[in-house]
Amino acid sequence: PPAPTTSPLLEITGVNASALPTAFITTNVFDTLGQPVTGLSAENFTLSGELASVGQIIRVESVSDDNLPISAVLVIDISDSISGYPLQSAKDAAIAFVNSLGDADSVAIVTFADKVTLAQDYTTDKTQLIAVIDGLQTGGRTALYSAGVVGVETVVNAPSNRRVVVLLSDGSEYGGASTNAREEALALARQKGASFYTIGLGYGADRTYLEELSNGTNGAFFESPEADQLVGIYTGIAENLRSEYIITVEANVPLDGTAYRFDLQA
Repeated sequence: PPAPTTSPLLEITGVNASALPTAFITTNVFDTLGQPVTGLSAENFTLSGELASVGQIIRVESVSDDNLPISAVLVIDISDSISGYPLQSAKDAAIAFVNSLGDADSVAIVTFADKVTLAQDYTTDKTQLIAVIDGLQTGGRTALYSAGVVGVETVVNAPSNRRVVVLLSDGSEYGGASTNAREEALALARQKGASFYTIGLGYGADRTYLEELSNGTNGAFFESPEADQLVGIYTGIAENLRSEYIITVEANVPLDGTAYRFDLQA
């Protein structure tokens, strides 16, 4: 949760307009102590700005109060540079993330080094997910740009409307290992309504790229100079995802590429 403030805080954590005229806005609402505010409904939220003239809120659902399932893709760097203690810490953090989710929440696992691999498609079976994570081994260079693209391509098949990619890397694109350009993952994520939560492990991670992915999709970027900080980061992401509100907006607009700015208040 964010640090305590003198006023409550609303964070827009995702916008999915891939199914217009229906769009989904995800948000967290925190009180002055940085704790999630629960029990809100449609009458507690106000939409303003350009979008308000062409759209309206028709439903507000709480992931925790309504026990809604969420889906996430864990994209994990297994290149040579992360071998040893950093890899074990990444495994521990990914397992903590899985264990922090509800029984109906689904996770897919994508790994990347020279190649990007769908190591596990979406499943709610935590035992299976943990077994896949425990079995990860390092080897190869860092195909970072392709990892982002495959993460989005995987999240499109999510069994829920909340499309989240959690990407961990300790390096940068190496030796042209990717078959995708740097800008492709962000463009695809915006088109498909996916949010990136990115984690840069150590001081060699491509901070600029990871921040571009997270800032460009209303996600969040985390720095982890030390590997032992990863568990706290991953469990914090899981807790925030479980406390989100999913706001359904009906916006009957032409599909002509126009951007509609908006503000949201709770």
